[in-house]
Amino acid sequence: MITLPLAILSVALGIWRYEYDSRVAETLSDRTLFSTAIAISRDTATLSGDLISVATRDIITNATGGEIFYHVAEVGGVHLTGYAYPPVDLDYTALQVGQPIFSHANYRGEPVRVVALKSLGLLEGIERSYIVTAWQSMASRSDLQLELALRTLALFTVLVLVLGVVVWIAVKRGLRPLSKIERELSARSPNDLKPISAPVPTELDETMRLLNDLLSQLEFSLQQQHNFVSDAAHQLRNPAAAVHALVSTLSEARTEEDRELRLKELRKAAGQGLRVSQQLLSLERIDSLGALERAEHVDLNEIAFSVCKDMAPDLIKEGVDFEFIQSPKPLNCFVDRVAIVEALRNLIDNAHKHGGEHLSSVSVEAFQHQEQVCLRVIDDGVSLTPQHAERVFSRFGQLQPAAGSGLGLSIAVSAAEKNGGGLRIDEVAEGASITLSLPILN
Repeated sequence: MITLPLAILSVALGIWRYEYDSRVAETLSDRTLFSTAIAISRDTATLSGDLISVATRDIITNATGGEIFYHVAEVGGVHLTGYAYPPVDLDYTALQVGQPIFSHANYRGEPVRVVALKSLGLLEGIERSYIVTAWQSMASRSDLQLELALRTLALFTVLVLVLGVVVWIAVKRGLRPLSKIERELSARSPNDLKPISAPVPTELDETMRLLNDLLSQLEFSLQQQHNFVSDAAHQLRNPAAAVHALVSTLSEARTEEDRELRLKELRKAAGQGLRVSQQLLSLERIDSLGALERAEHVDLNEIAFSVCKDMAPDLIKEGVDFEFIQSPKPLNCFVDRVAIVEALRNLIDNAHKHGGEHLSSVSVEAFQHQEQVCLRVIDDGVSLTPQHAERVFSRFGQLQPAAGSGLGLSIAVSAAEKNGGGLRIDEVAEGASITLSLPILN
């Protein structure tokens, strides 16, 4: 993933470099050809039109790397020295003194680069203007371009190889701590969720912190699940044992009255076991699924009225005054209807089961407070204060022994939190007041 893009980049840079070197080679060759024309012009003036000196010819050949051809003629066309005919027929009248003209041509079947230069000099004691035309085969220019291209290719090849080796070594060294983590994890048992202690580079510190946090949360979650299963088994064992004992003694009833009493106790024990099972399933359902996956737009007034209408007859039958106070305006929210229904049912049931023998009234109030919609359950039974919250909100937690299972308030807490709200115990002079709050839907 690193070397391949690097190789592609190197090819792209190599192409750009080749184009650049080609332009540089052309510029250098043109300047060399121009310098050659100047040297020939100087020798022509010095030697009064004779052939250029041997020293000048050797310098030109060594500097250009190839044979140079030249032609010197007066402006009128009179041949002075050099080769008889230049490869191009130039418009000498357009030439300016000291300003070269470059062009391409063919000479003896080969492409050549041509420069023409107009000069002034003393020939046989008379100042005369003459034209110097010099040309060279394009092969030497191509050789220079090829040499530059090969140097560039060698440079980028070495660069890619060196960087590839450096990257390979760096990645191998960088991933070495992960091998230590792998060995540490492979040596662990499935139940070992303690934080990973293998040293890691600074760049992985945050990743390891998050991973260790996740392991800690997983360990805590598994411990909670283990405790929940143990507590659930204990809670279900009592009603199951009671049902078994009552069934065993039912046949021993001597009178019809005794038989009816034992049947009543049997129905009570079975109902208690069924209620605990339902609450366990509700709690697991609320905890295991995201509330937003099942959320819908609801009016809290409607939910509260439906639950109160369903539960009021049983409370009133037992002599408890029951009241529902509806909000004068809609209490719109976006929540899991089933979870909130279950939460309110458990709050009312909690007030009934744990209110004590002096419980005489239970009321449910729906209202809006700032940016929240709320349901408040109030009873005049056993006093409950905010200091008791940690104890009674925990699973199977009870302030004092009662007929309930201790799951009601846990279910209400989970339902509220899963829907973005909360549950709190209000400070009241006597009895208990618990408020479930949810975000309002604007």
